This record gives sequence, structure tokens and C-alpha cells, in this order.
Amino acid sequence: MVGSNGDAQLITRHVTGKASGSDGADSLYLNWWTGLPVVLGAPSRPSDLQVTGSLKVQSSTATAVQSVIKVKKYSQVVTNVGSAPGSWTQSYASEFDQVFEVFAALAGFSLTGEYGSSNPNRYQDIGVIPQNVWVTVTSFDAGSASGQAFCAQSDATRDGNNQTGFTVVVLGRKWT
Repeated sequence: MVGSNGDAQLITRHVTGKASGSDGADSLYLNWWTGLPVVLGAPSRPSDLQVTGSLKVQSSTATAVQSVIKVKKYSQVVTNVGSAPGSWTQSYASEFDQVFEVFAALAGFSLTGEYGSSNPNRYQDIGVIPQNVWVTVTSFDAGSASGQAFCAQSDATRDGNNQTGFTVVVLGRKWT
């Protein structure tokens, strides 16, 4: 306890823990067995936590670790709108309180509208040649992301059933 009623300011550069029952050095435990939080900073003056080495978060509930970082992925398949890109939206409402980044990872494409088929058709046709395939994220927030995807072939009149498959990856936090 430091100061009157244990509420004085303690300024130190180094703190070394003590082993139970001896003066031997041990790990440093803050609020050991109290169940009370250890708080760094204050809402008006936040403090960063810097860790040299691995950061390990242990909890009795699976959701507690999500407050450090949460990653979710969602599969999408987008069909062209004629010879124009198709739009997509991915909702993840209530999954995150804060979202840092959303990106799309291209998984594959189909020129015949059969993305993911276990028995796709094959065409020996020089008009069915892939030209370019892309997916973009155009906007995101804590509840959803949206973007466009496109799969072009050498004959634009046949683009209408082309599909782009991708995974939407969301990086964020869940506090509650």
C-alpha cells in the first residue's frame, strides 16, 4: 500500500515481483486473485501498452480474447451484371464494435456461372478466354462492407454469367 488509504501516486521505472514467502524474484502479479481489473491510462489520457515479446491473453470465456483483435471471414460469389461489375455487401452487424480493416482475397472465378461446381462444364471455344478478374472493397464500417467484383472474357457479350469468388476478411475488435 502506498500513501494514505493506499491511494497515493507511485512513480517507478522498474518493478520486480517477489516470490511468495521469500525475497526471491518472481513474476509480477497485479491484483492477483482479486478479480479486479488492472487499468492503464484514463479516458482523457490514454496510455499505450508496449510488450516486448509475446502477448498472451487468458480468460475463462472465449469471447474475452476478442477485445484484443477479432478476425472473421465470409465467402462471397458475385455474378457480373451483363458486361459490368457486380456489387456485393457483407453484413457483420453486432460481430464487431470497431473495425480496422476489410479486404477481399480472390479465391477463383468462372466464365460459365458455375463457380464452386464439383462437375463444371468445359468449352473448347476461343471466345471463352479470361481477360481480367478483380474484386474491390469500396467502403466499410463497424456493421458491413461493400464493393464490386468483375470477371471479363474475350467476348463481352458472354460476360453476363461470369462469377468471381472471394473471401471478405474483417479485422476489428469486440468489446462486449
